[in-house]
Amino acid sequence: MSLPPSQDSEQTLDKAIAAIRAGETERGRALLAQVLRDNPSCENAWLWMATVVETPQHKRECLERTLAINPQNSMHGVSCGRLA
Repeated sequence: MSLPPSQDSEQTLDKAIAAIRAGETERGRALLAQVLRDNPSCENAWLWMATVVETPQHKRECLERTLAINPQNSMHGVSCGRLA
């Protein structure tokens, strides 16, 4: 289970998601890295990071972190199935 994120981390996560959705992948990745430095147990940040990393290995690492935080996360199984 992840710890509750600070309000700043939540706002930064929201900015990261907005940047990714707007096609600003590099900015989104940098913002996600900031969130994860502040809260390495932020499940949503790891899931979003998996969408913007450049290699399948990095994507797998992000998804494995998500699974370690929340073994019940159904998105992990779907995404890992695509990597197999």
